[in-house]
Amino acid sequence: MTAGAAKDLIDNLNDLRIFIDQLETAEAKKIFKTASLKEHQRKGSASIIELSDDEIENMPIPQIQSLLKNEDVSKITLLRIAIKRFGEPKGSASKHSRVELVEKISNYIGNEVGHESIKRLIKSSAGDA
Repeated sequence: MTAGAAKDLIDNLNDLRIFIDQLETAEAKKIFKTASLKEHQRKGSASIIELSDDEIENMPIPQIQSLLKNEDVSKITLLRIAIKRFGEPKGSASKHSRVELVEKISNYIGNEVGHESIKRLIKSSAGDA
């Protein structure tokens, strides 16, 4: 197997893993006939926080910051936040380590806060004119 083929295979497996992790427990059981995510969590793995796409897309910054500080929050949860809340491309997001995802999401938060500050400044300047 060439290096390029191996990289493609790893990328495809990462995408499949993300898809599987986003399945509802009942769907996953039907397809794979394995333990549910909650059963998996009880075995001591990182916390996979079950949030809808809508909840992630509308999650307030303080809640995201709280999740970033929690070492028990899984990489999968952070991937979903990066992808759904901040528009990180799936392919590049899945290649990041958990630590890199925390840093990336922190940068997105800083950008969002900066943009909101600029919007408020422009609004207040327009109101003064």
